[in-house]
Amino acid sequence: MKKILIVLVILAVAISGVFAEGDEGLVGSGSITVRGKIGVGDVGFYVQDFNVAAVDLKTNADIQPEGDGVVVGKWTFSSVSQPEDTKFTVAYDTTPLTSETVAGSYEFDVRESGTSNPAYSEGVITVGGSSLNLERSLKVNLKNAIGDGASPGEDFVGTITVSLTTDTDTGSEE
Repeated sequence: MKKILIVLVILAVAISGVFAEGDEGLVGSGSITVRGKIGVGDVGFYVQDFNVAAVDLKTNADIQPEGDGVVVGKWTFSSVSQPEDTKFTVAYDTTPLTSETVAGSYEFDVRESGTSNPAYSEGVITVGGSSLNLERSLKVNLKNAIGDGASPGEDFVGTITVSLTTDTDTGSEE
């Protein structure tokens, strides 16, 4: 009986060794899921005033309605890792040139200049995925020429407020 028991034990060990296929000594196993993400990156928007000296509103050809424009500042946009087709809008709000000492005001138009970029068109920046850097110089022109009867003044000041907005709608209904 002892011989049969010894033979059965030897057979059991031999058979289990054949079916183990390299997992000798394995007591247990499990798997781990590795997860990753790429978070939404940064967006930067900077406006720079060039502090241009007072421009002669009557004689400077560049500031006249048909002129090349006087460069008064610029804006710079940068983004990294934004969701596909994220749209930002650049808008300008102006206040006319006015003087504390002379009655009247003079309106001006704002125009942009800079290297063309397919991500920017008519005030809309479309980003997504990779990084994007844009820069636009801002030029101003008077809307109307100043007539010969205009009162002289040295302190005409107007402003351009440059703003960047994005559609923050998440698609949820209210």
